[in-house]
Amino acid sequence: MKVEADETICVAVPVGEAGVHRFKPNGESLGVVGYPGGITNLAFGGKDLRTAFMTDSVSGLLLKAKWPAPV
Repeated sequence: MKVEADETICVAVPVGEAGVHRFKPNGESLGVVGYPGGITNLAFGGKDLRTAFMTDSVSGLLLKAKWPAPV
C-alpha cells in the first residue's frame, strides 16, 4: 500500500480484480490500474516520482509503468 501526494490510497491486490486499487481518503473508489498478473508490491520512483514499480507474483516479474498521478 502506498499514498499519493493528494492522499489517494493505492492498494496492491494479487487476486480477484488484480492490480492496484486507488481510493480517496473517504473510501470512494477511483478504479483499478490493472495488470493481468497478481500485483503484490508497489513502489514509486523516477525523477518525477511518477514511475510505479510493481512485482507480479504470478510471473515473478518486476514491472515498470508510468503512474497516472503524482506521489
